[in-house]
Amino acid sequence: MNSGFDDGLAHWQATGASDSFSVVEFEGRKVLLGMKDGQDKQRVIGQSFPAKPGEAYELTAEMCPVELSGWSGVSLHFYNEKGDLIDSTPNWQPSLARDWSRPVIRSRAPAGTVKGKVVFFINGTGKAYWDNPKLTLLPPVPIKDKADVTITVTDKVTCADFQGFGYEDDGWFYNEHNAKHGVNEADAKIREARIEWMNPDNVRMFFWNMEWNPAQDWKTFDWETNNMRSHYRTLDLYQKIGTAINVAGVEWGHTNAWPEPKLLANGFGELLEHLIKTKGYNCIKYWTFSNEPDGYFNTSCGDFNKYVQYHIEMKKEIARRGLDVKIVGSDDMITDWFDRCLNTPAYNDAVDMYSTHIYIHKDKIDLANNLFAERVGKLEAKTGAGKGKGKPWTIGEYGFRDERFVPPYTNPFSEDYPYAIHNQGFVIDGLNQGVASFQYWCIHEMYYVDPDNRMLFGLWNYKDRDWGIRPVYHSMANFCRLTEVGDTVYRCTTTQPDVKASRVGNVLFWVNGSGTAKNIQVKGADLKSANIMTEETLEGERECGQTVAEFKGNVLRVPASSFGHAILKQLN
Repeated sequence: MNSGFDDGLAHWQATGASDSFSVVEFEGRKVLLGMKDGQDKQRVIGQSFPAKPGEAYELTAEMCPVELSGWSGVSLHFYNEKGDLIDSTPNWQPSLARDWSRPVIRSRAPAGTVKGKVVFFINGTGKAYWDNPKLTLLPPVPIKDKADVTITVTDKVTCADFQGFGYEDDGWFYNEHNAKHGVNEADAKIREARIEWMNPDNVRMFFWNMEWNPAQDWKTFDWETNNMRSHYRTLDLYQKIGTAINVAGVEWGHTNAWPEPKLLANGFGELLEHLIKTKGYNCIKYWTFSNEPDGYFNTSCGDFNKYVQYHIEMKKEIARRGLDVKIVGSDDMITDWFDRCLNTPAYNDAVDMYSTHIYIHKDKIDLANNLFAERVGKLEAKTGAGKGKGKPWTIGEYGFRDERFVPPYTNPFSEDYPYAIHNQGFVIDGLNQGVASFQYWCIHEMYYVDPDNRMLFGLWNYKDRDWGIRPVYHSMANFCRLTEVGDTVYRCTTTQPDVKASRVGNVLFWVNGSGTAKNIQVKGADLKSANIMTEETLEGERECGQTVAEFKGNVLRVPASSFGHAILKQLN
């Protein structure tokens, strides 16, 4: 493709108002300028390229929004023979300040693809510049389908600051909305027994600003709202079982969401001190300023300097109040917000760890490996993470999707057995690359603060379907209950990419994502026992599947499309 704009707009086609784009001199070079002066449809310009189903691409481009109240971005599109758009993967940077960035997009052409397109877009009011787009065809994943696979447990430590496993539980199960749908104490006992058995290491929990500061002034607090009482009941259990809680702020409907930094820090300080010192919930160990700030914060406020200052003031507030709480940074949606945070010294000094949210299409899950390696590598270079010091990187929310996905409430794919296989493989890949923690979205179906819409994601269903367990529950439960914060994570290699494993402590988590049975030869560690799960053997809400206690030649024989874990005889 044309990788620059020295030749003007040759090979580029604008959609809609073509006069919105031009090539100009900017900072000593020719770049693409996009301008928009209203809130009508976004402006788009693109360059097409031939593509085939299954091909994976990486797209990068330099991007600089200037005084933009809205979004500018880059996207990778795929089209079928009818010219219909069948897949798009965007990356954006909303900003009011001039700031060059280089977002990265990785995507795979879906079935039916005949053409791809590199797209630049601008939405809102303002202008943006782009330059140096680079499109790379990624090497295909080698296809091997032999019956014998070798997995080697190496002595390479991928994460020296392992934070464990958990999920999102936003604490509203006991509120009035769920009670109106018939949720009672018998239902609570089912939920609480499952949580105790899973024994999660950490849980991310929304605290809606309106539920503890309904006056919206950051000074007047109501600690006994219906939702806050639901939080307390939720926290009672996590306090009992020793689960670390991440208090994450959400602003829905708050008309004074971005006050001056010291006022906001004092407000959140009051919340944390009330929960920890007054209520006694010393299980609260983390604080996140705002859910996915590269979205709502950036479109409603857009002042990155103020965002940095919020974290600086909160760090002071936590110290002033003598609270043992760490600050989680970035919390991005795989945008360059992460790089912006990491490369701002004052912000990097204020936070203790970084978080990213991932909701990836089922046909692109393997591409997450590139993201894992990229971001862990950046943190190692910047902070020393992965070497026993520095700042860890966590997956603060994640899930997978297919064509039925309708955010924010609906994801039917999460009820299917392949979802469990994808979960096992995704987590194993992350562990092997050095990801420090995973929080699955989310614990189970429930009503949140909206009485008319139920969150349909989860590890199990709602009361109207008898709290039925979903297959992914068994994958996530074993990750939670068989690991501990501080465990050592070791990289495992494989001779077939769809059969893989990772070792956490003395547990080897594995998955066979292929359609055939495999003989897994384990090297570097001796097998003591193993658990094998298939769609046919999943049952109940505790341990299930097939248990294996004898191994000939340290070989684990597993069926097609299966997952599980093995206990190792000793640590290396």
